[in-house]
Amino acid sequence: MFGGDNPDAYVRRQKIGALAQHLLECELLTGNLVASFLKDEQARPIPTWAWSNPHRTKYAWREGLLPLDIRLPDEWQQWNCRPCALDRKQFGNWIREQLPALIAPPKEIPDLAQIEQEMPVLIKTRLPSDRPWIELSEALTWIAFDISISKDRLGHATDAGELGQSSEVVETELSNALIRLADLAAGGNIGLRGKWTDGDNFEDTLTEAIPQQRFHDFRRYDILRDGLGFGNGFSPSDPLAFLDTSRGQYFSVTVNRAELLKAFPSQSNAALESSDVMLNNSTIELDQPQPDSQVKTVSKVALEAWIKKTTGTASGGRRLGQDVAWKLACEHFEDEHLKVPREIFRSAYQSAAPSHLTARGRPRKNSPK
Repeated sequence: MFGGDNPDAYVRRQKIGALAQHLLECELLTGNLVASFLKDEQARPIPTWAWSNPHRTKYAWREGLLPLDIRLPDEWQQWNCRPCALDRKQFGNWIREQLPALIAPPKEIPDLAQIEQEMPVLIKTRLPSDRPWIELSEALTWIAFDISISKDRLGHATDAGELGQSSEVVETELSNALIRLADLAAGGNIGLRGKWTDGDNFEDTLTEAIPQQRFHDFRRYDILRDGLGFGNGFSPSDPLAFLDTSRGQYFSVTVNRAELLKAFPSQSNAALESSDVMLNNSTIELDQPQPDSQVKTVSKVALEAWIKKTTGTASGGRRLGQDVAWKLACEHFEDEHLKVPREIFRSAYQSAAPSHLTARGRPRKNSPK
């Protein structure tokens, strides 16, 4: 228990470790010490606000990985849960200066609420991954919260309070979302796939379509395996919480993305029909002109070229209606700091989209036969 030390030495070592961590937290929060995210051969300095949530920073101390708020703009999501490290030379200089602090009274943690005000504006909606079949967790969080979250991030987001509610309320919302999804799946409106097991064997199992009638009984969400179990409700992320497989279960469940968005238009249209579009990490109202130095309007020619590439059936293009295509265009041109007004996009879409599509993805009345 004490690692070969006597109890007094063990307690002393634990106290020194806790004091050192506290000192590091203070310095990272104030910017006196700067860590960096690591990705392949790239590095990005970690801003002070990334250290303001203890529910996230605990992973940095335990695993060397720092989760970020799932509601941050997409430019930050590529660094989410990436390894974090300190520059050896910078840390060496810092530790020589701060050694006396280890025996001095502990520093006070800076005002976390004030530091969090430096965060970029959080997004209000994020579409599911651009794949034909998406994770069950992405579908459920899209239905419940308008933000699609992967299985690997859902536990972190719930624990850190990123969904603005307690974990109990989040579990209830996800359970309700699963009921809505299962009702439509039972009626054949949304296709789901998964790997079936009738015991504890989760290896060498092939993906198969889940029969419609299964959704009358399998309505219990297993967050650990992104699966469906018999019954209703929510299974916590406890490896021992879902061992009752007497009636079997599906794991690694995926949902047909196109059918999901069609079945829940209110979720996608909440972003598409809104008068606000998230650009430049802030909300810009389409009705109000913005200074040219902040944001410019994309040209119709550029929109037509993008629409032909994205919504065409050739070269892997996707069959997208006008509303969904407009949302994707806003996201695409956001990185170029370009605004996509609805009227310009509608005109470009009518000119460039495949002839079998209209603004809502139905055949054009005047299209040539």
